[in-house]
Amino acid sequence: MKFTLPKDPRPRILGSSVTGHEPEVRLDEVLAAGMDLLPAIVVNLLDFAAIHEFLHHFEGLNDRQIDRAIRQLGFRWEVEPIIDLLVWDFEKTLDQIFEAEDAEDRWQPTLGEYHPSALCLPCLRSAYFKHAKPKKAPREKKPIFKIGDLIHDWAEQGLSLDGTIDVLEVEKAHTLSIRNIDWHCRIDALIRIKEENLIAVVDFKTTSPGAFHRRLKENVPQEHHLLQLMVYLRALDVGTGFIVYINKSSGETKTFKVYYDPLMYRVMADRAEALHHYLVSEKLPPRVESRDAWQCDGYCDHVEECKEAGKQ
Repeated sequence: MKFTLPKDPRPRILGSSVTGHEPEVRLDEVLAAGMDLLPAIVVNLLDFAAIHEFLHHFEGLNDRQIDRAIRQLGFRWEVEPIIDLLVWDFEKTLDQIFEAEDAEDRWQPTLGEYHPSALCLPCLRSAYFKHAKPKKAPREKKPIFKIGDLIHDWAEQGLSLDGTIDVLEVEKAHTLSIRNIDWHCRIDALIRIKEENLIAVVDFKTTSPGAFHRRLKENVPQEHHLLQLMVYLRALDVGTGFIVYINKSSGETKTFKVYYDPLMYRVMADRAEALHHYLVSEKLPPRVESRDAWQCDGYCDHVEECKEAGKQ
């Protein structure tokens, strides 16, 4: 059975049959009708071949015109009907993955054991809350952290392909004990540069495009990354390190060579001793100065508790 497109196709073309006889069929009329017709068909078929055969029922359309019609229509209809048909959503799978990881993470803070990554930032109150009132990372941040972990893994694995270096360690934990403080460090990589016979710590930092380009413009690492690296260098008794920034969006990198600075390490040691004092005395540290308040904007999970506590 062959039929042509009616002048006003929409009231009839959505039914089980198409009626009406016009002497001439124009491709633009098929396209206009198709905006309403094809979504109704493809929701059940999701099949270009079936749509192609359906359009063959119209007089005056050859294969080339039909293919062109399908291409033009396809970019406009295929996304929404397919989304509407989803009976499985990967977002729910992610929720289950994160819940399982939270259940497996049994880490509990211990008085006197501190991580450089928690104390390299200027706010002691944030570090205090992480020990006194630990909480899991918010759900919305977990995919961001996971992407950072994947890029770290990729970069660390790539080190073994560099013939100019020997990879001595990857993702290895170290402890530095000084007086009543234990620094718990996890080193991304420890390498030996063959030409110079130089042993160095490598610390990878994934970053947003904006933050990455600020590193390019300023041509120095961020201060808290330098402070964190100082503890790693002291823990391994190594004098040189590399901070490698990786743009999460483009994959661009920027590498900084850094030397151990005892004065910068002293800053970290003073912070650790101050935090230990506050935790032992159960006294809340003062709020961070306004010049360092950037940490409160999305970098701290204890903003509400901090506001409730006030300045103190």
